[in-house]
Amino acid sequence: MSDILDRRPERAFFARRLIEHLLEMPEFEVTLVHYKKMPDDLLYSQAREVIIPLVRFPYAAHFISFIRFCLTTDYKFDVFQWLVGRPYPFFWLVPAEKIVILAHDAGGALAPGIFTWAQFFFNLMLRYFHGRMDAVIGVSHFASREIVYAYHIPPEKVFTIYNGIDEIYKPTSPEKVKETLKRYGLEAGKYFLYIGGLQTHKNIPNLIKAYDLLCRGSGARVEEKLIIAATPSYGEKEVYEAANASKFKKNIIFLPRVIALEDMSAFYSGATALVYPSLHEGFGLPPLEAMVCGTPVVASFATSLPEVVGEAAILVDPKNLEDIMKGMKRILENPGLRDELREKGFVQARKFTWEKYAEDHAVLYKKIYAGYS
Repeated sequence: MSDILDRRPERAFFARRLIEHLLEMPEFEVTLVHYKKMPDDLLYSQAREVIIPLVRFPYAAHFISFIRFCLTTDYKFDVFQWLVGRPYPFFWLVPAEKIVILAHDAGGALAPGIFTWAQFFFNLMLRYFHGRMDAVIGVSHFASREIVYAYHIPPEKVFTIYNGIDEIYKPTSPEKVKETLKRYGLEAGKYFLYIGGLQTHKNIPNLIKAYDLLCRGSGARVEEKLIIAATPSYGEKEVYEAANASKFKKNIIFLPRVIALEDMSAFYSGATALVYPSLHEGFGLPPLEAMVCGTPVVASFATSLPEVVGEAAILVDPKNLEDIMKGMKRILENPGLRDELREKGFVQARKFTWEKYAEDHAVLYKKIYAGYS
């Protein structure tokens, strides 16, 4: 189910990169199943395309349209993959020999957040109807273990396939960084950066409080600002309250997550460090995106992040304000450490490619189609 590709602006590149690389493999015929024509996107013309007619209905229009498609279509698929872990009720009606769910992780069931009926039904499908699934994919070994635990899926049905790092992220020249940041009123090397969401599990209030500790506890004035580039979401109220309560709130700057994609590498490259104190991640792309841009990383030691960043980041306790603060302080006070982390970061980030991501999917398709032989 490829409707995630229809969303604009596009941020989740995993679906596009997977499809691009699968299209290069002659043993596969790729079909994109979604709801609306995207005439300006050449990717759709390179694959077979199936448009599900959208039934006009005030509620659950996509779900109803999908079930109608399943019951009336003449198409037959060897492998049908959901590119996100949100299978509809009765997903097994799809005319396919095998069904694969790219669950990513079990954050929808375990990460702190708000209740939604949609998420409730998605979790219900994964937990009680996984017998209708032939494979479920986690994006890290931690995520795979979490999927087994949260949804009671047999371990032999759960497979780990790491995400890749997109080629748009790369080191940026000082001149380009300066030019880009000037448009945002920022100065290179003078800010800590967070990129992500404001959801509860992202732990941004603790990041703000740790920054406050850093500024209050340093002998010299801390020149670095704290830049939070994030899309507003549930949990934002606590974030803004923490920022407003800070004595240094003038140096805490919120930017919309819709920073132009062509500016993202410059943002990473110009940062003193990326600070990523998340309480829960199935993978955690921003730390690796920062690394490939040559930016030191301070990251949480929780969930998947130690697995992903390896020895190329300073790991901190996300629930301990002083520990987060000390990680940031080490970056400020030790130029040699910054250089060491940059070099280790380049090495670590090179382990994660979209080519490998697609190859692992191809191996999985062949494995399940052959009956796990």
